[in-house]
Amino acid sequence: MSKEQSNIKKKLEEKIKLKLIIKYPHIHKLYLDGEITLKQAYDGSQSEMLGVETFKSKGTKKFITHSTKIKDSKSESPYPFSKHPLVESSVFNCEYEELLKMDFKSFKSFSLDLRKELLRIWEEDNTPPYIGKNRTEIIEDFKKLKEHETSTLFLDGDSSYEYVIHNNYRFGSSCNQFTSALQKTKIEGKSLWDILSNKEYELRWMRILTRNLKQDYSYEFSKRILNENELQKWKDEGWSFLPQKKSPIDDIVYSKKDLKKLVKDGFLKQ
Repeated sequence: MSKEQSNIKKKLEEKIKLKLIIKYPHIHKLYLDGEITLKQAYDGSQSEMLGVETFKSKGTKKFITHSTKIKDSKSESPYPFSKHPLVESSVFNCEYEELLKMDFKSFKSFSLDLRKELLRIWEEDNTPPYIGKNRTEIIEDFKKLKEHETSTLFLDGDSSYEYVIHNNYRFGSSCNQFTSALQKTKIEGKSLWDILSNKEYELRWMRILTRNLKQDYSYEFSKRILNENELQKWKDEGWSFLPQKKSPIDDIVYSKKDLKKLVKDGFLKQ
């Protein structure tokens, strides 16, 4: 590369960095005042964008960046990390119906045991709570990524991100298995590692599992009733019903009186 080409490349890189730095006025001002370098300002802006602590210690302007090396306790482990063993567990990867039949005491024990086992596997095998793929599946996944039209991977809109790529497709997720520390990255002050290892987050863990599994908050297993005439049909097929608060009101709703009638008619248990 000639000196002229090198200078053009350097100016382009500086332009790209400044587009991001300008988004964070307090960092931009430090750069304009000459208190930090362009690299420090860019690293700090990336830290802000990722939601991690900006300064290493009070009174310094040394940034923690997204590229800070994290030493794994199992750094000698091969990469990518393996498919998660709990996928094959009959105890933890059970049928949804089994969870629904558990009383709260049993479900609490299940949830806390699952939390403990996920952490143990992470610590001992360097395998984070990620379903993952085996070697054959990873190869197939990368083939699909290679064949994909790359123009769809570039972000539209804000010119600050014109060189940022993203992937909203199902394939390519195997890349995560080469970064075991990814789920130790803190977002809003906490990471998945913190939630599993810190006693402080035990109740939070319980609430998440209760909402998402016992109450099927993401509708992974439930069917939504769109016509009240369907109630008898689903009841005859052995389905149970769970009312949920809806706002704004734009479909079937029931008053308190209606709900009492549903209980009386055997559609709701309580």
